[in-house]
Amino acid sequence: MGFERRGNAIYFDARLEIDKRLRDTDPVGLARFLEDPKEVMAASWPKERIRALDTARGGDYRLFQEPINFAGLLEIDFFVDVHLEVDPRDGLVTLRSYNVETTANGRPVKVNLEIEGALAPVVANGGGGGGQPSSLLRGHVSYKSSGELIGPLILCPDVVLRTAVAGVNKAILTFARRDFVKGIQRNFRAWEGVAGPARAAPVPSIDDRLERETLSAYDKARQ
Repeated sequence: MGFERRGNAIYFDARLEIDKRLRDTDPVGLARFLEDPKEVMAASWPKERIRALDTARGGDYRLFQEPINFAGLLEIDFFVDVHLEVDPRDGLVTLRSYNVETTANGRPVKVNLEIEGALAPVVANGGGGGGQPSSLLRGHVSYKSSGELIGPLILCPDVVLRTAVAGVNKAILTFARRDFVKGIQRNFRAWEGVAGPARAAPVPSIDDRLERETLSAYDKARQ
C-alpha cells in the first residue's frame, strides 16, 4: 500500500494478486463461463450495486460503493464506471475504470480514482476430490486514488490519514481476495446447473496463512 501527502492533497494506491486453486472445478467449463462479462461482473461486486450502462458493447457497468466512513469525520459515497472486456482469442479478462463521482457528507468532491485489473486465462491445476479436475485462477486488481483534503481533514495529522487509508484499503482488498474468488466458483456452479448436495465440493475458503499475512500488512500500515 502506498500513501503520500502533498500539502492539502493525498495520494494512495494498492494492489492485490490473485493466485487461487479452485478444487473440483472444470477448467474448460470455467473458461467458457468467464467469456461472459456479465458473469464476471456479477462475481466481482454485489449485484444490487451494479448497473449496466451499455449492453450493446456488453462490458460497461456502473458500480456503487457502500458508504465509507473516513477518519470518523466524513461519510464518503461514490460510484465508478468501468469497462470489462474478455479477449475472444485467449480468454484474458481485463477491467479499467473511466469515470468516478464522489460525495462527502452529501456534497460533491473532486476525487481521482483509477481501477485496473486482469484475470489470466484459466488453466488446469491437477485433480480435486473424487477425481474431479481443479482450476487455477490468477490475476490482479489495483487502484490509485488522489484528492484534495476538505473540512476537518485538512487539520488531521498524517498518522490519522494513513490509518484511514489503511481501513479503506482493507475493506476493498479483503472483499476482492475473499468474496471475488468465492463468487466466481459459486456463480459458476449455478451456471453449470449444479444444485444443492448433488456436487459436494464447497466454495473454497481463503488460505489462512495468506489471510493472516494480508491483515498483518494492514496492521503495520496503520501503525
